[in-house]
Amino acid sequence: MIDKVGDMLGELVDSLDSINSPCSFKCPNGIKPKARENHIKSSNGCGTFGFEIDTSTVPLMTKCCDQHDFCYDTCNSNKDKCDSDFKACLLNMCKKMEKSLEKDEFEGCKATAELMFTGTTMLGCTSFKDSQKRACDCGEIDMDSDPDVLRVNSGKSTLIHGKKSVNAKPIPGTENENTENFSKTKDVPKSDTVLKATKLKAKNRHQHEDL
Repeated sequence: MIDKVGDMLGELVDSLDSINSPCSFKCPNGIKPKARENHIKSSNGCGTFGFEIDTSTVPLMTKCCDQHDFCYDTCNSNKDKCDSDFKACLLNMCKKMEKSLEKDEFEGCKATAELMFTGTTMLGCTSFKDSQKRACDCGEIDMDSDPDVLRVNSGKSTLIHGKKSVNAKPIPGTENENTENFSKTKDVPKSDTVLKATKLKAKNRHQHEDL
């Protein structure tokens, strides 16, 4: 229970940090995300920041929640667009039910819609990014257990980009090649012409100083 509360508080901090900045998903390697093959969109119903909202009195809200989750779970979706469509769906649902609701129930429906929309705009960034990670393919990018290390699988070798070093496993078939020649810089011998010109320049400089 304590761990769950801690996770929720961590998500809250991350979400609050994103309020004043755009919430978007980007691949760690900088390439444009593309839809992951065989990805199945999912929905957890009308839940906001780990809390399930009771929609038993207005069951049609669940349809709007599902559409909103599916939007988050579609690669390259725009979060603001998903959220605005969600709000429009909820308010439209209330409008359709207006004739069958008492005045206070209708007002309550709109208030619930506004509350749910506000929850997604203020606390939905983490959920959006998590959904995008599942829905998008970043070219075989895997995050290492160390948050400061990014593992890139190029298909030929694995590069590990850390803060201080870059290492690469040898490409199959080249394990026995001597790599020292590539890591050491050889001194390039100067030609006779270059040496003579250098000596002549030094001699002229000394003569000028004697004068």
